[in-house]
Amino acid sequence: MRWLPAALLFLLAVPFEPLWLDYELARRGVAMLALAACGLLLALHGGTAAPRGGWVLGLLVLYALARTALGVTHPRLGLEEAAWLAALALTYVLGAATRPEDWLRAALPTAAVVALFGLLPLLPWTTWGLPHFAAEATSTLGNRNVASEVVAVLVVAAGAWALQARSPWAGLVVVGLASAYLLVNGSRSGLVAAPLGLGLVLLAASRRDAAARRRAVLVLVAAAAGVLASFAAALAQGGEAAGDPQARAERAARVATLEVRSEVWRATLGLAAERPLLGVGPGQFRSEFPRVRTEREIEISSFGRRFATRVETTHNDPLQLLVEGGAIGAVLWLWFLARVGPGVLRAGIARSAPLLAFVVLGLVRSPLWNAPAAVFAFGLLGSLQGGAAPAAKGAPAVRAIVGAAALFALAQGQAIVRSQHHAAAHVAVRARGGAERAHLDAALRARPGDTTLLLLRLQGLNDAGQATSQEAEADANSLAALDPHSPLARRRLAEWAARRGRPGEAEAHLRAALAIDPRDPETRLALATLLVAQQRVDQALTLLCADLHPRLRGELARHLADLAGAAKDRGDVPGSARLVREALFVAALDEVQARPGSPGGNDAVRTCLQRFAGDGHRELGPMLLLARQAQALGDDRLVLDTARAAREGAVPLSAEHRALLSAPADDGPSLLDVLARHPAWSWLRER
Repeated sequence: MRWLPAALLFLLAVPFEPLWLDYELARRGVAMLALAACGLLLALHGGTAAPRGGWVLGLLVLYALARTALGVTHPRLGLEEAAWLAALALTYVLGAATRPEDWLRAALPTAAVVALFGLLPLLPWTTWGLPHFAAEATSTLGNRNVASEVVAVLVVAAGAWALQARSPWAGLVVVGLASAYLLVNGSRSGLVAAPLGLGLVLLAASRRDAAARRRAVLVLVAAAAGVLASFAAALAQGGEAAGDPQARAERAARVATLEVRSEVWRATLGLAAERPLLGVGPGQFRSEFPRVRTEREIEISSFGRRFATRVETTHNDPLQLLVEGGAIGAVLWLWFLARVGPGVLRAGIARSAPLLAFVVLGLVRSPLWNAPAAVFAFGLLGSLQGGAAPAAKGAPAVRAIVGAAALFALAQGQAIVRSQHHAAAHVAVRARGGAERAHLDAALRARPGDTTLLLLRLQGLNDAGQATSQEAEADANSLAALDPHSPLARRRLAEWAARRGRPGEAEAHLRAALAIDPRDPETRLALATLLVAQQRVDQALTLLCADLHPRLRGELARHLADLAGAAKDRGDVPGSARLVREALFVAALDEVQARPGSPGGNDAVRTCLQRFAGDGHRELGPMLLLARQAQALGDDRLVLDTARAAREGAVPLSAEHRALLSAPADDGPSLLDVLARHPAWSWLRER
């Protein structure tokens, strides 16, 4: 069994397929298969240990299954979550059959390989055709934060190994490499957790003999050497990167991460309060969280909605376990910790130090779902329980339970791995410009209900003109049931319904998406387009003019012009004329607000006034633009004349124009506020 921890860690952390749709899910699937194989061997050939707290982990698996059976939004995610818990329970049982030294030693090769791959960007020959993921410090894990979690836990294990091994040099080399990589990686969670864990190792050495203290100094020197080498290599590579716009954006993103975390945690607490006893269900956070997301969190995480984002985890393991398992799940986890705590304390500080790094990471990240990090932590935790011996009378029952857990993990793991394999093949064909369906269908057969794959297939059916097929109908129904709170899924469902000639159903999907995220620019524009197609131009304008997101507001004139063209193509002449007027009004407003008094503003306002007058519409909005332009040019007489004509003629101000004119400009007050400061226009405040 001595080789098993090293083999498991290497298998879970090093092989990498860049076309996997979900790196972490794929690795959890691989872990389930590997641990299921180990569990079956134990069950069939005996030697199954009954470690302290193992029964509590079994109860957690049963509770996850029972909670899923009681009803959840996405049952497959619940089953996979229960299977992952079963895999961790198997890891814990396997750990009890090994020694802590086996796990500490196992950390060395995996940490070295992951760190070396992550350090490749600092080497001069990294442009010689090396994989793209190496250039982004993601190493073999495909994600920078995930790689940081793994290395942060393993570097502490390497330090503990160097402290007690016959020869410390392998451990010291790994400490140096891993320390250098963590700095290059830059993930702050790893930069906090690793020093805390290594500090605990050094504390343990300080309480031992002189030889241990000397080795502790060597560990400290190795870590410092890695950090200094990383600094030196980065400076040699080019210090000018600090002023690069991309570098500044990355630093700003890291600062914003703290605010994103706080927003996610606040919203998650509200979600947990909805079902305090049973929680939302295992694996259901991903499906349930979109309906409680805050606008602030969406804005920060998407850099002003430049791309769609989704919160997969709470970035806090205790909070995730609470919101998904409720009070019952929390009590079971606390019971498990109470059972294993004495064994951890008896094992000593140095051996337990990697677990501290894991716990610290769990407060700001989700290492419990990071396959290499979680398997290492649970294996080490099992080994720290003193190698619980098999019970003679209870061995058959224990073996049966281990076998059942292994079969369950095997069933779910193989489905995940097959699905990710076929999905990667599908992506590869599409990347070459080919049309491909066989691998996508195979991926969905392996893992039915995968909402990402359902979205891909439904989009493909829509693009191929097969929206009316029974397959598209089935995919749409599944997507609506399994991912009801995703704005992206709702937009795809609306597109499908519209192509099937079901405008009412399409509108319902889009309004459901707006109820989740009221200011989403894409959803607003999609709904406005649908309303214009039904000759409901007034409703479309109301939707597009009030409380707009800056990204939609900045392109509003162009969108209105496009909608006017679409309305004209459908024969809606009055609606097209209305949209043209509004497009000219918005274009003039943009010019006046951006450059008051400019020649371009004069031309835009003149064109707007002529169009409104030519269509026989006398409204206050264009007159306000004229008055503001005159005010900027210092033509007080025109300001007074326009105000008199507007007031005496009781010219109305439409709700759409009021919303646009009342919206603050980028660098100051709204146009309505600026104009109302003029005595002749002060009556605007009363209207």
